[in-house]
Amino acid sequence: MVKQALETYQAINDSLDVAAAYVIDRGDTAYAENLRGMSLGYVVTRIREQALFAEHVKELEAMGFPFKGKYQLEAERIREGVRCYRRLFGDDKWIPFLYVIPKDTEAFPRDLWGFPLGQKVDNACKRGFLHRYLPLFKEVGLESSLLPYEGPFVHEMNAVSTLLPVFRQLHGHGCVLKDFNVPVTEDWPKEWHGYRLGRVISILRKSQHWIPVKDQLWLEKQGMVWSPRYFWIGQVHRGITTFKSIHNNVAIPKSFVIPHGDKGWDRDLWGLRLGSTVYDIRHNGHLWEHRREFVALGLEIEEVALKPSHPFELVCEALKAYKAQCGTFKIHRTFVVDVEDTAYPKAARGMQLGKIVHNMRVEALYADRRNELKAMGMSLSEFDEPTAERICDAIRSFYQVYPPNKPIYLHFIVPKRAPFPKNVWGLALGEKVFRIRNNSYLAQYRDRFEAAGLCFDAQDTSS
Repeated sequence: MVKQALETYQAINDSLDVAAAYVIDRGDTAYAENLRGMSLGYVVTRIREQALFAEHVKELEAMGFPFKGKYQLEAERIREGVRCYRRLFGDDKWIPFLYVIPKDTEAFPRDLWGFPLGQKVDNACKRGFLHRYLPLFKEVGLESSLLPYEGPFVHEMNAVSTLLPVFRQLHGHGCVLKDFNVPVTEDWPKEWHGYRLGRVISILRKSQHWIPVKDQLWLEKQGMVWSPRYFWIGQVHRGITTFKSIHNNVAIPKSFVIPHGDKGWDRDLWGLRLGSTVYDIRHNGHLWEHRREFVALGLEIEEVALKPSHPFELVCEALKAYKAQCGTFKIHRTFVVDVEDTAYPKAARGMQLGKIVHNMRVEALYADRRNELKAMGMSLSEFDEPTAERICDAIRSFYQVYPPNKPIYLHFIVPKRAPFPKNVWGLALGEKVFRIRNNSYLAQYRDRFEAAGLCFDAQDTSS
């Protein structure tokens, strides 16, 4: 019966690698009636691991039966990877969590190139995966002590302390992008070749709010860049400033690329396509939210007006319908009119009304129609007071936790934990502060923000 079931399975799937949980469907007419409902996966597992039908081994081999399942093959790959790793780096060398076997290396078999050995070893030793194959791991001395895991970010901290100084020495800065892997070259420690440093740095960036403040400050001393975008904007800013100091103007040709090896420029700027970036800033609205900073440097930037997506009259009809339903004009930024809501005009259904109101408040959309909005009873500054007070609370709490000179980066979101008060948990403080400084957002409350500790002269574009 089992042989017949295996032959049928093989005919259907062109394989005999049966999952352990597989049960033949009782309605599957491809199988003989007496085979339907058989727990074929369980039988196959027993054949592999408990020598079931040992007397029929030759028949099974003739059928091409895989006596080694995928988990055993995985365990054997781990064993072989650890054996090669230890032969290369020594028996007592810790295998980094994100270590990936590099390609084009003769130290490892070709079928192991690209294998995430560090992660697999961690899963096997610390999380109980493949526990039934521990005897295989013990052959290469793989014990739980191999990975001294003591809590979150231990692996990441160890990697940064070792590798970030090397990266800074080679590149002139510490802005590691997510896709960066340690290359197999003499410049890097041999035991870290192939390590996914960019992914580790990305993990730390996303988890910044859970990293203790003292560790954040330590990482910054190592050269940690929390925001690659802001670092790049800072590079553009410094590039324009340097060009101006050299040429006494900001007439940067579109084709201009900062030359490599020119000591008149900061090393981390070498190779920056400054000309094309400045062209986009001037003519295409690129980095529009930073336009005031670039205008202060002398760039002439074409005005890019925010174009209304709907006629003002239709927006007013939608606002009135919203007020009739909800009793207020306070609309969440993500609110979209339901396409089936008959309370709204047909042309307004599907309208991103929350985004439109947000642009009215922040980007001066329909600025010439403000009087008509007031006549409707809608005040765009109606909710500014509680928002400003909430931002002040967040700024004060930020500087209770961090040093006074710590910048509030654009990506900073208030963590949901003490000592931050609950009313500011989850607030996108970095974005709010940026808009306050650069877009005249809540300009009438500037004195309050300064009293709370916000410095308006700071430029958080360096990291």
